[in-house]
Amino acid sequence: MADKIYSSSFPGQSGKNAELKWDGSCLGRWSEAKVTHQVKSGQKLYVQLQLGLGNIIAMVKYIRNPYPCLIDELKPYFGLVKQGTHWLKRGKTVVILIKIKYRGMDIIENISLITFINNSCDDKAQTIIRKYPELLQSIRQIFVFRLITGVKNNNNGSIIINFHDPTDSRNGRCYGVSVDELSCVDSAGTAELSSNIFNEWFNNDFPHLTKEVRLHTWILLTIAGALIARLVLAF
Repeated sequence: MADKIYSSSFPGQSGKNAELKWDGSCLGRWSEAKVTHQVKSGQKLYVQLQLGLGNIIAMVKYIRNPYPCLIDELKPYFGLVKQGTHWLKRGKTVVILIKIKYRGMDIIENISLITFINNSCDDKAQTIIRKYPELLQSIRQIFVFRLITGVKNNNNGSIIINFHDPTDSRNGRCYGVSVDELSCVDSAGTAELSSNIFNEWFNNDFPHLTKEVRLHTWILLTIAGALIARLVLAF
């Protein structure tokens, strides 16, 4: 199993490449960016653009607020790998830039958990549990993280699989990355895990899930205030 190489047909860039921190910060206004090329791969939109900082190639999403950037910046505090984001103001909405991997002008797309399961497992989740214990742990952590941060749409399509680079300091062969945290539940609702997800990945172990939720909630309360304040001030 490997990452998918997608030929982007980006024509290349003149000038310097932007050196970005991918720390969820605002880069200015979308009107200041010049899109020189864009391509679609399924539901994903990739752009090549120019800002004052230099040239950028990234995945983009047009949404209402920079909430996904906040969620992405919280991930390392919970032992998860973040995607890396920035955002730009676009009227009353925002454009999220998401860091991607590319080789030359070819985009390297991580496969989804759904594809990973279907292509590599005869008995689906049980094979992952048996063969990839480090992946199972990150999948569980991701679902707990999404639950306590109020992210909507928690399913196997919410996770992509990242295969380790030989220089990666993390242990194991592969790990999950949470994606598409585009919206959260409103004040009247609660984030949920379906019974299928609970059965598939937690094996109906409610005490374990409860323990993880309590720990993650304590971490969230400890560090969320500073990050929220930073985004509010930027907006």
